Amino acid sequence: MRSFVFAFACSLLVGPIGGCSGSIETADTSGGTMKGVVTYSGPLPCSEDGHVVGDAVIALYSTDALPPPTGFGLDAHKIAVVSGDVLFAQVTDQIPVNPDGSRACPAPGPSVQVSAVWNVDGMDAGVYQARAWFDYDGGWRASSVVADMVSKGDIAGGAISNVANMLAGDLPQYVNIEIGTIGQDGRYEMPETGFVRQDVDVALGLPIPTNRPYFHISSMRRGGDANGVPSPTLSPTNEDLAMPSDLRLYDASTLRVHESLYWLQLQTGVPESESVVAMQPPYVFQLGDPLMVQRYDVNRDGIIDAYDHITGTSLPVAALGPVVRLMKARDDKSNRWLGTQTAPLVLMNLVVIAEGMTGLTDLLSATDYVDPVPNGAITGFIRPTAVCLEDAKDPNSKTVIVTPHVSDSQDPSNQVIGDEEAMRVDTAEQLGRSLAGVKIVYGCLVPGKFGISAVYPATGQTWRVPNESGVCLPGESKNGDACGSRKMLESQSRAFEIGPAVDPSYCQAQRKALSEPDPIRDYCLTASERAKYIDGTLWGGAPSPL
Repeated sequence: MRSFVFAFACSLLVGPIGGCSGSIETADTSGGTMKGVVTYSGPLPCSEDGHVVGDAVIALYSTDALPPPTGFGLDAHKIAVVSGDVLFAQVTDQIPVNPDGSRACPAPGPSVQVSAVWNVDGMDAGVYQARAWFDYDGGWRASSVVADMVSKGDIAGGAISNVANMLAGDLPQYVNIEIGTIGQDGRYEMPETGFVRQDVDVALGLPIPTNRPYFHISSMRRGGDANGVPSPTLSPTNEDLAMPSDLRLYDASTLRVHESLYWLQLQTGVPESESVVAMQPPYVFQLGDPLMVQRYDVNRDGIIDAYDHITGTSLPVAALGPVVRLMKARDDKSNRWLGTQTAPLVLMNLVVIAEGMTGLTDLLSATDYVDPVPNGAITGFIRPTAVCLEDAKDPNSKTVIVTPHVSDSQDPSNQVIGDEEAMRVDTAEQLGRSLAGVKIVYGCLVPGKFGISAVYPATGQTWRVPNESGVCLPGESKNGDACGSRKMLESQSRAFEIGPAVDPSYCQAQRKALSEPDPIRDYCLTASERAKYIDGTLWGGAPSPL
């Protein structure tokens, strides 16, 4: 199975797109400099209006903030862009051109190999990895969340030590690139005269076979009631997408727990009523492909086997991708919920099942998913368990697993976390955290809005709802279903909510029972949430006496 792990969530552009004056221009000449050669091996590019379509994009990530699925980095530290005109200057005479300037693309043929120099200035001291790709269709835009990532047909790569093995199907081994010198405290620092790292060579050669995992929430179901009877499936509005922070499962046994869980159905693309708008500017979604479901390397050991199961169980309940997560949104007072809260980072992993499956029992025999299987929709079960990362950039910082109840409501022997040590080990492996810093705490979940993201483990391609296509941005005026002249996509506006508790007094009692230092208070809450946590109003209800 060929897999290529990288992703790009880009926010800072340091070179021009489409310029012809050189391989890269940079405005900042302070700090560190990185330079090298980018080499492309692949099909000839397309042309349009007398220029090559697309650019080579080199995204430089700090090793303590790598992008999904390797890490939780949201932005590249710097981005270098080599224009297509410069990269393919050696083979200009081979690139097809239409007399009227319309887009002309080559017929299938042999690959070409071309190279160009690249550089970027203004880097901070630290250790970096370079992810890179050639934007074959010219659709990449650094400033747009819905177009800031590699897409189907792009030619990917990076600064990699095992290029030949990667092209044969192995996972890439990214080179760690140092900028600066190590100071007395063991940290990297920038010399007064600056620092230049030369010969950072980047290889591009692997075609990306999939589009991003575009999705919308087509239906949801609330968990079972006190008698274990689930609610009817419904087509949710934003108000329906909520789960109480003190949810107690009726049956927590591994093979029946899905009957008590909330779940979301993620359908590929957007609703048919939005598809025409979604495929046109300014969005240009690449719709039409199904979601690709397959098993993935949960414990990051390079192979897919029985150890790659859902967290917290010793049973071989296969973990399927795309990886679907709820990530607590940053409260920017705008009700858009576009940004992810990073200090602390709070997430919930969903258990994914494929079309035709009804529960976790089907995952015991998911042997057909070693290779990708197309699905029109997937279902994600939401376990009432959150993970708080004190510092997502520091794997040795505290990791707190929070769940409201020890056992289900019908049988004290049915524990919500059946194997605590397995849960700690699995969480550490899956999130790349130090096992020594992982702690399990029984307390109510942190209320708030959560974005919903789907990530292809093999490529790192990500889609997140809500996104900018579903909301009005600063400076845009809302007019019905439009933001100025731009029509919104309502399906892309939805955020999930961990809401108030059914019984706030239970949450208050759990808080008081925790010993000092309190891990929920210290590692799961923002400063504004701590005051509400201490007086007991975080989950609704009246303040409680200390």
